[in-house]
This record gives sequence, structure tokens and C-alpha cells, in this order.
Amino acid sequence: MLFKQVNIIDEINDFCISKKNIAFEDSNSQIYFNGNLIENENSGFFFYEDSFCCYTNENTTEFFDINGKAIYNMDIVFKPTTLYENNFISSKNIFKNENGRWVSDLFKFQFEPFEELEKLNYTIEGSFHRINDFLLQINTKQVQLNFVKNGCEIWRLDLQSIPNNPHDDNYDKQADWEVKKFIGVLENKIWVALNHHTIIALDIENGELVHQIHDIPNFNSGWLPSAIPLSEATVLDEKNNKLIGFIWEFYWEINPQNGEITLLDFTNEFLAQKIRNDLANFVLTDTHIYFASHHDIKVASFNRQSKQIDWFHEFKDDGIGYQSRISKIDGDNEKLGVLTQGKVLYIFEKDS
Repeated sequence: MLFKQVNIIDEINDFCISKKNIAFEDSNSQIYFNGNLIENENSGFFFYEDSFCCYTNENTTEFFDINGKAIYNMDIVFKPTTLYENNFISSKNIFKNENGRWVSDLFKFQFEPFEELEKLNYTIEGSFHRINDFLLQINTKQVQLNFVKNGCEIWRLDLQSIPNNPHDDNYDKQADWEVKKFIGVLENKIWVALNHHTIIALDIENGELVHQIHDIPNFNSGWLPSAIPLSEATVLDEKNNKLIGFIWEFYWEINPQNGEITLLDFTNEFLAQKIRNDLANFVLTDTHIYFASHHDIKVASFNRQSKQIDWFHEFKDDGIGYQSRISKIDGDNEKLGVLTQGKVLYIFEKDS
């Protein structure tokens, strides 16, 4: 997979790419979509299916077509990850409850045509994920599943009840169990990345611990334990029904049916090319993994079938022997964007 650099844009705070479309926010907090300035004052943006969406400062969501023309506006913050059977969950107000803790009210909305359906008779603390008719809450110390309709708790797992903490985290060996990332749901199991190089899978119906994945036999590293290199560098590959992990010189796959993990060590191959993956948030497509390297500042594609790097681009220094590290990569097999810590956005397109 070969790419060519087609543009460089300075003073960029953030960006996202979907289906050859690109949106970015500049240092003046102005948002551009495919080169067109979005006039409204906005506080965030994202793609949803064939639409580009912006959150406004009035806590509404504006939808734009592919040409940047406003289609319609929802007078609520649309959360696409909570959409299920043409309805989604969102909040209108955040306030302190009687215990002095910040909570959010919850409403159910019909997506198309947009309509408020009902206010749910409970509040929620912190962020949440929707799984069909359930709300999943995950904080650093516990995982909890509630019914959407009435907020009734189905089950709750205190992370400290999980046995056999190996206490081998590179950053804090003495720490208790903590959630690093909600990975997703696969095979009716909730997959969560913990510290101490561990991934757990919980039965969605009762919260029971089904898999606790840590050890990787025959994996030997001079600076890591014989375990998952970095648990939060793991994503779902729903199409192929597996979990994929990729960080530094290491690639792994997890079978969601039995929890078996397979790791490949590319230290020798990557070292010869002076490259490795230094960002946990890589780009996964059907054919490739696109990643960023802080060593010599490169962006590259890792072929998932051949397990080889088949393209990379090395960034030149800025004239004084320094080049900002890459802070974000996003895109697909057609277009890639790379943002540096120096707020420079590099755009690449597939070379035909």
C-alpha cells in the first residue's frame, strides 16, 4: 500500500478522516470540512455514516452533507455510540446530587425523525456505553451494567475482587487493578484493558469473569514481562471476530471464543528499518495497520496478511535538526492524516 503526500497544513489542533473526507480544527478553533469553513461556533466534530457532524456551543448537533451544506440540527448532543434500533441516549444537564457528586440526567430520543421520546427516571455518574438495551458504566475501579429503561442494576464487578494481580506494570508495580480502556463487546463478552499487562472478558449477562489474559508463553523481552506488552493498545476486529493488538515491535491476536493469545515479535525486522509503533491509537483496516513511529519520525503501513511493512514515510526535520513527534494518526486505505505535536497536519493519499 503506497501513499503520496498531498498537503501540509500548519496550526491545526485536531482532525478526523472518513471515506476520503477530512475535517480539522485550526488554532483559532475554526472547523473546516473538505476545505469549507463551518461558520457556526462549535465545540467538537465527528463523522457519522455519510454525514459530518458538529457539536455547537449551545449543546446541539448540526449535520452536514458531503458538500458541507447544513442538513438539519438536533437540539441535543447526539451520541452515536448509544444508537440502537433508531433511538439513542443523551443528557441535557449535569448537576450535583444530594451526596455532592456530579451526575447527568438521561433522555431517550428517536433518531429519525428526531424526537424526544422520554426522560429516564434516574441519573448516571460519569461516562457510559450502550449495549443494546443496557447501559455499561466503567470507571477506574469497577464495571457495572444497568437496564436502559429503569436504571436497575443487573450486575456490578469490583475490580479488586479479581484474583492474581501480577503487580508487574512498568509504570506502577504496586498499583491495584485499574481500567485503562473499554475495548468493546465480542462473543457476548465485555472486553476491558487493565493495568499490569492484563485484559479481562466479562459475561455480559451476569458479569462473571470469563477470561483473564496476561501470560504469553515463550515471549521474552529485556524490558517487558512475558505478558501483553500494552493492554490498551488492543482493538476489536469485528469482521474477523478477533482482538488485535499492536505497539512498539509487537503484534498480537486474541481469540474471543477461548481467550487464547498469539504474539509475534518483530524487534529484529523493525530495528533494521529504524521503525516501531509508538501510539496505542493506531488505524486498523481490513488489510493494514497504519501507525506512527517516534524513532526518526515516520508513518508506516503494516500489511496484516504478509506481516511486513510495505510503505513508510520519513519526515524531514524543520531545518534546525528537530521534528515534532506525531501525536495522532487517522484515516483509511485511501487517505491518511498525521498530526504532529507542533500542530502540523500532513495529508497522504493512496498512490495509484
